[in-house]
Amino acid sequence: MLATRLGRTASIDFLSRKLERGLATGIYIGLVDGKVTVSPFKHMLDVVDLEHRRPLEQRGLDLHSVMQAMSQPAMTSDGRPVSGRTQIRAL
Repeated sequence: MLATRLGRTASIDFLSRKLERGLATGIYIGLVDGKVTVSPFKHMLDVVDLEHRRPLEQRGLDLHSVMQAMSQPAMTSDGRPVSGRTQIRAL
């Protein structure tokens, strides 16, 4: 879903406007600080580690412990796994 929204919002709309003005350029799109960002392709090497196919600055790594905790099965307050439609109330 996100890729589809990024593709439509950023690339198609951006490139359509460029072509209407007689300009054509290569771009890449992504999220920067939660906002869809369109950047010239010539700047891509400044932010990407091509060998490992990753961004140079990986902000999600700061959330590794949160992601790990969220991936664990839900437990009740007495340590039993939550099953079925049981819901955990906020403390």
